[in-house]
Amino acid sequence: MHRRKLRKYRILKDICAVIGGIAVLVMAGSADSYSQNLISTAEFFMAFGIALDMTVVAYMLHGCVKDREQHYLQIRELRRKCRQEMKKSA
Repeated sequence: MHRRKLRKYRILKDICAVIGGIAVLVMAGSADSYSQNLISTAEFFMAFGIALDMTVVAYMLHGCVKDREQHYLQIRELRRKCRQEMKKSA
């Protein structure tokens, strides 16, 4: 159970990192296309804005998943300590 839950958090963090990386590549590609006059200014701002939003959302989601993972590990540690204390007192 614990390994599966930790694996889930690891996979979610990896997905967030991949989405953020793709968004950064899209930003770089749109800037390159704009500099070569392949797209208009409006298309550049639209593509860049969407990619920037994706980057921010991926970063925030990565932070949330990381915090949730830490919370899970803290709760698991507290449960383990509580079980040990109950065994000692019994």
